[in-house]
Amino acid sequence: MQDTLHSGLALGDLDNGKGQHLMSYWQQRDQFCEAILAPLTLNGRGLEVAPYFDPLTDKTQLNVLYADCLSTEQIRKKASENPDLRTFAVPDIAIVWTPGKALRDCISTGVSFDFAVASHVLEHVPNPVGWLNEILQVMKVGSVLAIILPDKPATSHYMRQETTDSELVGWWLERPAIPTPSQVYDLLSNGYQRKDGEPLKFMKNFSASQLRRSYEDHEVMNFTLWSFNERHYLDVHCSVWTPERFVSAMKRMGALDLLNVEVSDFNSQELDFAVHLTKLGEPSSTVPAVKPSELRSVAKTGLRQSRLWRRAASARRRLFDALSC
Repeated sequence: MQDTLHSGLALGDLDNGKGQHLMSYWQQRDQFCEAILAPLTLNGRGLEVAPYFDPLTDKTQLNVLYADCLSTEQIRKKASENPDLRTFAVPDIAIVWTPGKALRDCISTGVSFDFAVASHVLEHVPNPVGWLNEILQVMKVGSVLAIILPDKPATSHYMRQETTDSELVGWWLERPAIPTPSQVYDLLSNGYQRKDGEPLKFMKNFSASQLRRSYEDHEVMNFTLWSFNERHYLDVHCSVWTPERFVSAMKRMGALDLLNVEVSDFNSQELDFAVHLTKLGEPSSTVPAVKPSELRSVAKTGLRQSRLWRRAASARRRLFDALSC
């Protein structure tokens, strides 16, 4: 099964009156990037997480290291298999952030950073608060982490609910290593596109008749069950944000002592927005460790529940057979 999902974001063609709009967009984009980098201590050592093919920081001008869950060679291999990416230059990955391993354990001992950037990455992460803390752990107190996210109304997730504080706390405690079944299902089930392919944010007074679902119900369940059964990292948007919601959530996580940062106001443009997090120190709350005895207890409970489920299913079949007679 393919794990490449439909893209819900299309800037549109250069014809049909859209060319002028796109030129304006890219002018705004340059100004937006300048505003993102302005608060950062660019004369220090920096980190950019998952730059992929479009890093915001320039290694030829800055002392910055690129980190990704894949090595440079692995990214080049993926690019070679995708016709749309073959012409893009692959940045050299200095730090391979191995899935399931803390970032601080993937870099040289004693290395810390004066600034960090992550553009269009956090929304893919199943545990946003835990992920942010791993980056902040390798940053100096007073350093700034720039987070850039897609704005919900500009994506195919227009109909999805924004991520809640309770979801963030739950994921922080559960520490999912891959997108959860509910995260996969929510994206696939509630992903919509405009029938003409234009981004939803450009649409005024739209009606449901102008939208189409990205996936049918049977596709939603097939993807969800497959990713769960295979323990496959299906790359989806695990969280959904507007600028106001993200700023509010980060401040709330700070109030709960899950993060120890100062949260800036947002800077937004047509499709995405940026928020700067200034590290104040380490958070006082940490995820409680699970004792081996507790893991065994959980496993036994799961086994008992599995047996009860099989018995209930067998009883339902017998009842159905009896009613069918």
